[in-house]
Amino acid sequence: MFGYVKCSPYLCNILFTTLNFKNMIVKNDVKCNWCEWEGYDDDLDLIVDLSDDGISHDVHYIKVCPECKQDDYLMDINNEDPAEN
Repeated sequence: MFGYVKCSPYLCNILFTTLNFKNMIVKNDVKCNWCEWEGYDDDLDLIVDLSDDGISHDVHYIKVCPECKQDDYLMDINNEDPAEN
C-alpha cells in the first residue's frame, strides 16, 4: 500500500523546495530567557495574579514558566519576519 518513492536528487530538491518542508517542522513556541526552558504555550502554568490595582476586584490569571514561575522573561520564538516570506 505505502512505500518509498525513489527519485533523483534533482527532483527531490525541487519537491523539497516546492513543498517548503521547513515550515512543517514543529518547533517550540515559547522560551524563558531566565531559566532557558523551551516549550509550547499550552505548557505554561496559570497562576493567580495577586497584584492589586486598587480598582477591580476580579481574579486575573497570568501565564508563567513551568520551571521558574517567571512571566517577565517569556519570549515567543516562532515570531518570523514577514519580509522573509
